[in-house]
Amino acid sequence: MVLQNLLMLNETQNDMIEIYLNFCSHLLNLFNKAVKCLEGNCITVLDIYGIMVNLRDGLTPRKQDLFFGYETGKKIKLLS
Repeated sequence: MVLQNLLMLNETQNDMIEIYLNFCSHLLNLFNKAVKCLEGNCITVLDIYGIMVNLRDGLTPRKQDLFFGYETGKKIKLLS
């Protein structure tokens, strides 16, 4: 609500921004986990490969299934 007042957005724009933020929140969690693993003290090249494969394996099914978070899907259905 504070952001909406600050940006002076109408209802449709507010919904689109909320969808975008929910989408980012859902997917950035996967990237955050990968970055935390990469920032470890005892990491090798083989570990990096495994971390990146896990990140890809987390993103690929979401893209194929068109699943980008429950809240995101719920808001998109309301707009349709």
